[in-house]
Amino acid sequence: ALLASLLLMAVIDDVLPRHLIFCMLPFTMLAAWRTAAGDLPEEPARSWKSLRAKAFSEPHLFQLAMFMALGSLVLAAVATFQTPKLRFFLVVSISSCLILFSFRTLPRVLARSNLYMFLISIAYMDLSGPLAYWYTGTENCVENGPHFSYHYYIAVSSVVGSLGAMLGAVLFQSMQDWSFRSAFIVTTIVEVLASLFDLFILTRWNLKVGIPDAWAYLFGDAACQSIAAQMIIMPQALLTARLCPRGAEATVFAILAGFQNFGANIGSILGAQLADHYHIVTKRYGPCDFEYLNTLIILCHIVIPLLCCVAFTWLVPVAKMSDDSAFAQDSPPPSFASPQPSPLLSPETTPRGERSSPGDDEENSPDQEYYLLQEDGPHLRQNSR
Repeated sequence: ALLASLLLMAVIDDVLPRHLIFCMLPFTMLAAWRTAAGDLPEEPARSWKSLRAKAFSEPHLFQLAMFMALGSLVLAAVATFQTPKLRFFLVVSISSCLILFSFRTLPRVLARSNLYMFLISIAYMDLSGPLAYWYTGTENCVENGPHFSYHYYIAVSSVVGSLGAMLGAVLFQSMQDWSFRSAFIVTTIVEVLASLFDLFILTRWNLKVGIPDAWAYLFGDAACQSIAAQMIIMPQALLTARLCPRGAEATVFAILAGFQNFGANIGSILGAQLADHYHIVTKRYGPCDFEYLNTLIILCHIVIPLLCCVAFTWLVPVAKMSDDSAFAQDSPPPSFASPQPSPLLSPETTPRGERSSPGDDEENSPDQEYYLLQEDGPHLRQNSR
């Protein structure tokens, strides 16, 4: 990302966007070619029969993946063609159906954690469209505004943002001994604090204290938002990987990542809909109306994300991120029809919360697994015996 940002900064003022897209096509084709050539270290499916056996071994999980794909297609069509009221109704309906079906399909701990990550993906609603116009608009659009050039707003800030993301990944390493709950609440607070830089510039307080717009944006919004975004992603990815049942890791991880991407898309739709509701008018050469943009930032980037933090008490396990014993169980046969058992350090239940093998120790029940992940203190390290 940093290399791409540096290249973009060098050419963005001299070439058209379609020329940049054409330049990237060879790299895309190279990646597709090497993937098809088998460079990825994974064992391909033996036959279509084995793929069918894998799907029918866990039909509910397969159905959940299909419903999510169908819901994504409907969401894309709704965002393009439908009225705001119908769009909102369909977004809520599709999300509710997917969440209910996920609780039917996945183990309780996994379904609850997935619901929390889905909610926080929605909560930080996307207002990048109105903010981009405010930062780059001309004098006719934003009187006494920053009037950033695209070179600065896109390219230079992307370089700083890439460096900020690297710093966020480094800072997260110091949080490895934290619990997942602590990590989620701290990263959410960091994300909210980063949003204050937008308010700092929108209200022009930066000029009152003598900080130019370029510096306030570059080392405030561009850097801090990237740091916060990277720190938000890390505990989500780690919790998702830890909770994936053995033998179904790739499928379940893809479904959970799909829920998070689905939630981010819903956040984008709701952010655009709220901007329309508050009559935000954006035209690069004016006239524009940003009267309620400050209100939207407070609502979508501060209030709603903080409200979602309340839900972690019921939805997120208390396990420490570095505590392997909170997730490690005796390795069962894989949940899916797959070539061989997967490694340790993932839950011992199938995606539906059932025992993966009737011959396993009967005293290790799914309820004990949930108790292991949900209880505080020394119970967290208790082994099922």
